[in-house]
Amino acid sequence: ISNITEITKLMDECKSMGVYASVFFRDSKTYMIATQNLIDQEKMAIVLQEVVGTAYGKHFYPTFSGVARSLNFYPVGNDKPEEGVVNLVLGLGKYIEDGGISLSFSPYHPQNIIQLSSVDYALRDTQRYFYALDLSSSYNCIKKDDAFNLLTLNLKDAEADDSIRYISSTFMPQDQTIYDGYYDGGRKIISFANILQHDIFPLTDILKDAMRIAQQEMGRAVEIEFAVDVKSRHEAHFYLLQVRPIVQNKELMNEDLSSVSPESTFLYTNNVLGHGIVDDVEDVVYVKSSTFNA
Repeated sequence: ISNITEITKLMDECKSMGVYASVFFRDSKTYMIATQNLIDQEKMAIVLQEVVGTAYGKHFYPTFSGVARSLNFYPVGNDKPEEGVVNLVLGLGKYIEDGGISLSFSPYHPQNIIQLSSVDYALRDTQRYFYALDLSSSYNCIKKDDAFNLLTLNLKDAEADDSIRYISSTFMPQDQTIYDGYYDGGRKIISFANILQHDIFPLTDILKDAMRIAQQEMGRAVEIEFAVDVKSRHEAHFYLLQVRPIVQNKELMNEDLSSVSPESTFLYTNNVLGHGIVDDVEDVVYVKSSTFNA
Protein backbone atom coordinates (compact mmCIF):
# COMPACT_ATOMS: atom_id res chain seq x y z
CA ILE A 1 0.00 0.00 0.00
CA SER A 2 1.81 3.09 -1.23
CA ASN A 3 -0.41 6.02 -0.32
CA ILE A 4 -3.38 7.16 1.74
CA THR A 5 -5.74 6.95 -1.26
CA GLU A 6 -5.11 3.24 -1.60
CA ILE A 7 -5.54 2.77 2.16
CA THR A 8 -8.88 4.60 2.12
CA LYS A 9 -10.06 2.57 -0.85
CA LEU A 10 -9.06 -0.66 0.88
CA MET A 11 -10.87 0.32 4.08
CA ASP A 12 -14.01 1.14 2.08
CA GLU A 13 -13.90 -2.28 0.44
CA CYS A 14 -13.29 -4.09 3.73
CA LYS A 15 -16.16 -2.84 5.88
CA SER A 16 -15.48 -5.49 8.53
CA MET A 17 -11.87 -4.41 9.07
CA GLY A 18 -10.80 -2.88 12.34
CA VAL A 19 -7.83 -2.46 14.64
CA TYR A 20 -8.31 -4.34 17.89
CA ALA A 21 -4.76 -4.18 19.30
CA SER A 22 -3.29 -1.22 21.13
CA VAL A 23 -0.18 -0.29 23.08
CA PHE A 24 -2.57 0.66 25.88
CA PHE A 25 -3.83 -2.92 26.29
CA ARG A 26 -2.74 -4.85 29.36
CA ASP A 27 -1.06 -7.53 27.23
CA SER A 28 1.02 -4.91 25.45
CA LYS A 29 2.14 -3.37 28.74
CA THR A 30 2.99 -6.80 30.15
CA TYR A 31 5.08 -7.49 27.06
CA MET A 32 6.97 -4.23 27.59
CA ILE A 33 7.74 -5.15 31.19
CA ALA A 34 8.81 -8.69 30.29
CA THR A 35 11.18 -7.59 27.51
CA GLN A 36 12.55 -4.50 29.30
CA ASN A 37 12.08 -2.56 26.06
CA LEU A 38 12.03 1.23 26.02
CA ILE A 39 8.64 2.70 25.17
CA ASP A 40 10.14 5.29 22.82
CA GLN A 41 11.74 2.50 20.79
CA GLU A 42 8.56 0.47 20.43
CA LYS A 43 6.58 0.45 17.21
CA MET A 44 3.31 -1.20 16.30
CA ALA A 45 2.34 -2.28 12.81
CA ILE A 46 -0.90 -3.41 11.22
CA VAL A 47 -0.56 -6.68 9.33
CA LEU A 48 -3.23 -7.73 6.85
CA GLN A 49 -2.89 -11.48 6.44
CA GLU A 50 -5.03 -13.71 4.27
CA VAL A 51 -6.71 -16.51 6.20
CA VAL A 52 -5.67 -19.93 4.91
CA GLY A 53 -8.34 -22.53 4.31
CA THR A 54 -11.31 -23.76 2.34
CA ALA A 55 -14.95 -22.70 2.47
CA TYR A 56 -17.35 -25.43 3.57
CA GLY A 57 -20.71 -23.75 3.18
CA LYS A 58 -20.72 -21.02 5.84
CA HIS A 59 -17.56 -22.36 7.51
CA PHE A 60 -14.00 -21.46 6.49
CA TYR A 61 -10.92 -23.15 7.91
CA PRO A 62 -7.72 -25.02 6.93
CA THR A 63 -7.52 -28.79 7.18
CA PHE A 64 -5.17 -28.33 10.10
CA SER A 65 -2.98 -25.74 11.78
CA GLY A 66 -0.03 -25.99 14.09
CA VAL A 67 2.74 -24.46 16.14
CA ALA A 68 6.29 -25.79 15.90
CA ARG A 69 8.93 -24.89 18.50
CA SER A 70 12.58 -25.68 17.82
CA LEU A 71 13.19 -26.15 21.55
CA ASN A 72 11.23 -28.68 23.59
CA PHE A 73 11.21 -27.77 27.28
CA TYR A 74 9.50 -31.04 28.24
CA PRO A 75 10.97 -33.91 26.17
CA VAL A 76 9.46 -37.35 26.79
CA GLY A 77 11.07 -40.76 26.28
CA ASN A 78 13.82 -40.58 23.66
CA ASP A 79 12.88 -37.06 22.54
CA LYS A 80 15.65 -34.47 22.79
CA PRO A 81 15.12 -30.78 23.68
CA GLU A 82 16.90 -29.58 20.52
CA GLU A 83 14.63 -31.69 18.30
CA GLY A 84 11.69 -29.42 19.05
CA VAL A 85 7.99 -30.10 19.49
CA VAL A 86 4.90 -29.65 17.31
CA ASN A 87 1.23 -29.12 18.23
CA LEU A 88 -1.43 -29.84 15.60
CA VAL A 89 -5.17 -29.11 15.52
CA LEU A 90 -8.00 -29.43 13.06
CA GLY A 91 -9.16 -25.97 11.92
CA LEU A 92 -7.77 -22.58 12.88
CA GLY A 93 -4.63 -22.42 15.01
CA LYS A 94 -6.15 -20.05 17.55
CA TYR A 95 -7.52 -23.20 19.17
CA ILE A 96 -3.95 -23.98 20.31
CA GLU A 97 -3.43 -20.44 21.59
CA ASP A 98 -6.65 -20.68 23.62
CA GLY A 99 -5.51 -23.86 25.36
CA GLY A 100 -7.59 -26.36 23.38
CA ILE A 101 -6.53 -30.01 23.11
CA SER A 102 -3.93 -30.49 20.38
CA LEU A 103 -1.81 -33.42 19.24
CA SER A 104 1.75 -33.02 20.51
CA PHE A 105 4.79 -34.84 19.09
CA SER A 106 8.44 -34.52 18.14
CA PRO A 107 9.00 -34.08 14.37
CA TYR A 108 11.91 -36.55 14.70
CA HIS A 109 9.73 -39.21 16.36
CA PRO A 110 6.22 -38.74 14.88
CA GLN A 111 5.29 -42.34 15.69
CA ASN A 112 5.76 -41.80 19.44
CA ILE A 113 2.64 -39.94 20.56
CA ILE A 114 1.56 -40.48 24.16
CA GLN A 115 -2.01 -39.34 23.40
CA LEU A 116 -2.38 -42.26 20.98
CA SER A 117 -0.52 -44.88 23.02
CA SER A 118 -3.75 -46.48 24.23
CA VAL A 119 -7.41 -46.52 23.26
CA ASP A 120 -8.39 -44.78 26.50
CA TYR A 121 -5.87 -41.98 25.96
CA ALA A 122 -6.94 -41.50 22.35
CA LEU A 123 -10.63 -41.24 23.27
CA ARG A 124 -9.99 -38.92 26.19
CA ASP A 125 -7.04 -36.73 25.14
CA THR A 126 -7.63 -35.90 21.49
CA GLN A 127 -9.41 -32.94 19.90
CA ARG A 128 -13.21 -32.83 19.89
CA TYR A 129 -13.88 -29.20 18.93
CA PHE A 130 -12.29 -26.73 16.52
CA TYR A 131 -12.47 -23.12 15.34
CA ALA A 132 -13.77 -21.98 11.94
CA LEU A 133 -14.37 -18.56 10.44
CA ASP A 134 -18.07 -17.66 10.24
CA LEU A 135 -18.99 -16.57 6.69
CA SER A 136 -22.68 -16.04 7.42
CA SER A 137 -22.49 -12.37 8.38
CA SER A 138 -20.59 -9.23 7.32
CA TYR A 139 -19.92 -8.10 10.92
CA ASN A 140 -20.18 -4.36 10.56
CA CYS A 141 -19.46 -3.90 14.27
CA ILE A 142 -15.83 -4.78 15.00
CA LYS A 143 -14.86 -5.80 18.52
CA LYS A 144 -11.47 -5.95 20.19
CA ASP A 145 -11.98 -9.67 20.82
CA ASP A 146 -10.33 -11.31 17.82
CA ALA A 147 -12.62 -14.34 18.15
CA PHE A 148 -15.85 -12.39 17.58
CA ASN A 149 -16.33 -13.91 14.10
CA LEU A 150 -15.23 -17.46 14.93
CA LEU A 151 -17.42 -20.51 15.40
CA THR A 152 -16.73 -23.37 17.79
CA LEU A 153 -17.67 -26.55 15.92
CA ASN A 154 -17.43 -30.26 16.77
CA LEU A 155 -16.17 -33.28 14.87
CA LYS A 156 -19.64 -34.06 13.52
CA ASP A 157 -19.55 -30.69 11.73
CA ALA A 158 -16.13 -31.52 10.27
CA GLU A 159 -17.40 -34.93 9.22
CA ALA A 160 -20.31 -33.28 7.40
CA ASP A 161 -17.79 -30.97 5.67
CA ASP A 162 -15.68 -34.03 4.73
CA SER A 163 -12.59 -32.14 5.92
CA ILE A 164 -11.09 -34.82 8.20
CA ARG A 165 -10.78 -37.69 5.72
CA TYR A 166 -6.97 -37.49 5.66
CA ILE A 167 -6.27 -36.57 9.29
CA SER A 168 -8.54 -38.90 11.25
CA SER A 169 -8.65 -42.45 12.55
CA THR A 170 -11.78 -44.44 13.34
CA PHE A 171 -12.66 -46.09 16.65
CA MET A 172 -14.89 -49.12 16.25
CA PRO A 173 -16.76 -49.81 19.51
CA GLN A 174 -17.58 -53.39 18.43
CA ASP A 175 -14.00 -54.55 18.88
CA GLN A 176 -12.66 -51.57 20.92
CA THR A 177 -10.02 -50.88 18.26
CA ILE A 178 -8.76 -47.72 16.56
CA TYR A 179 -8.06 -48.09 12.83
CA ASP A 180 -5.80 -45.65 10.98
CA GLY A 181 -7.86 -43.84 8.39
CA TYR A 182 -11.41 -42.67 7.78
CA TYR A 183 -14.06 -45.38 7.70
CA ASP A 184 -17.84 -45.24 7.69
CA GLY A 185 -19.35 -45.63 11.13
CA GLY A 186 -17.46 -45.49 14.41
CA ARG A 187 -16.14 -42.46 16.25
CA LYS A 188 -13.62 -40.29 14.44
CA ILE A 189 -10.38 -39.40 16.25
CA ILE A 190 -8.09 -36.57 15.11
CA SER A 191 -4.87 -38.61 15.02
CA PHE A 192 -3.14 -37.27 11.87
CA ALA A 193 -2.11 -40.90 11.30
CA ASN A 194 -2.11 -40.59 7.49
CA ILE A 195 0.14 -37.53 7.78
CA LEU A 196 2.55 -38.68 10.50
CA GLN A 197 2.66 -42.45 10.07
CA HIS A 198 1.72 -43.05 6.42
CA ASP A 199 3.35 -39.98 4.85
CA ILE A 200 0.66 -38.81 2.45
CA PHE A 201 2.14 -35.33 3.08
CA PRO A 202 5.80 -34.72 4.14
CA LEU A 203 4.90 -32.52 7.12
CA THR A 204 7.71 -33.57 9.45
CA ASP A 205 10.40 -33.04 6.78
CA ILE A 206 9.04 -29.57 6.02
CA LEU A 207 8.93 -28.61 9.70
CA LYS A 208 12.43 -29.90 10.43
CA ASP A 209 13.83 -27.83 7.57
CA ALA A 210 11.78 -24.75 8.51
CA MET A 211 12.86 -24.88 12.17
CA ARG A 212 16.51 -25.46 11.27
CA ILE A 213 16.64 -22.56 8.81
CA ALA A 214 14.67 -20.15 11.01
CA GLN A 215 16.76 -20.93 14.09
CA GLN A 216 19.97 -20.54 12.11
CA GLU A 217 18.92 -17.17 10.70
CA MET A 218 17.56 -15.80 14.01
CA GLY A 219 20.41 -17.16 16.05
CA ARG A 220 18.12 -18.57 18.71
CA ALA A 221 15.24 -20.99 19.28
CA VAL A 222 12.13 -20.13 17.26
CA GLU A 223 8.39 -20.67 17.25
CA ILE A 224 6.63 -21.18 13.91
CA GLU A 225 2.92 -20.92 13.17
CA PHE A 226 1.75 -22.77 10.06
CA ALA A 227 -1.34 -24.14 8.34
CA VAL A 228 -1.94 -26.93 5.84
CA ASP A 229 -4.87 -27.26 3.46
CA VAL A 230 -5.30 -30.80 2.12
CA LYS A 231 -7.27 -30.92 -1.13
CA SER A 232 -6.85 -34.62 -1.90
CA ARG A 233 -4.47 -37.50 -1.33
CA HIS A 234 -2.27 -36.05 -4.08
CA GLU A 235 -2.57 -32.31 -3.35
CA ALA A 236 -1.89 -30.32 -0.20
CA HIS A 237 -0.52 -26.85 0.49
CA PHE A 238 1.76 -25.79 3.38
CA TYR A 239 1.61 -22.16 4.57
CA LEU A 240 4.22 -20.68 6.89
CA LEU A 241 2.33 -17.94 8.75
CA GLN A 242 4.64 -16.52 11.42
CA VAL A 243 8.12 -17.01 12.82
CA ARG A 244 9.27 -15.49 16.10
CA PRO A 245 12.04 -16.14 18.66
CA ILE A 246 11.29 -18.11 21.82
CA VAL A 247 12.02 -16.25 25.04
CA GLN A 248 13.89 -18.70 27.23
CA ASN A 249 15.76 -18.75 30.53
CA LYS A 250 18.75 -21.08 30.52
CA GLU A 251 19.61 -20.78 34.18
CA LEU A 252 18.22 -19.63 37.50
CA MET A 253 19.94 -16.98 39.62
CA ASN A 254 19.60 -17.01 43.37
CA GLU A 255 22.38 -14.55 44.21
CA ASP A 256 21.51 -11.40 46.12
CA LEU A 257 23.08 -8.77 43.85
CA SER A 258 22.19 -5.95 46.25
CA SER A 259 24.95 -7.19 48.54
CA VAL A 260 27.58 -6.66 45.83
CA SER A 261 29.32 -3.30 45.87
CA PRO A 262 29.24 -1.50 42.48
CA GLU A 263 32.85 -0.43 43.05
CA SER A 264 33.98 -4.05 43.04
CA THR A 265 32.27 -5.02 39.78
CA PHE A 266 33.80 -5.17 36.31
CA LEU A 267 30.53 -4.19 34.61
CA TYR A 268 27.50 -2.62 36.23
CA THR A 269 24.12 -1.48 34.86
CA ASN A 270 20.62 -0.66 36.06
CA ASN A 271 19.01 -1.88 32.82
CA VAL A 272 19.25 -5.43 31.53
CA LEU A 273 17.28 -7.61 29.09
CA GLY A 274 17.68 -10.74 31.17
CA HIS A 275 20.32 -13.31 32.07
CA GLY A 276 21.55 -16.44 30.40
CA ILE A 277 24.62 -18.25 29.15
CA VAL A 278 26.86 -16.99 26.33
CA ASP A 279 29.73 -19.44 25.85
CA ASP A 280 31.40 -18.07 22.71
CA VAL A 281 32.72 -14.68 23.92
CA GLU A 282 36.41 -14.27 23.13
CA ASP A 283 36.93 -10.51 23.44
CA VAL A 284 35.53 -7.73 25.62
CA VAL A 285 35.67 -4.12 24.36
CA TYR A 286 35.54 -1.53 27.14
CA VAL A 287 34.57 2.07 26.29
CA LYS A 288 35.23 4.76 28.90
CA SER A 289 31.90 6.41 29.57
CA SER A 290 33.56 9.75 30.37
CA THR A 291 35.01 10.02 26.86
CA PHE A 292 32.21 8.35 24.89
CA ASN A 293 30.41 10.50 22.34
CA ALA A 294 27.27 9.16 20.69
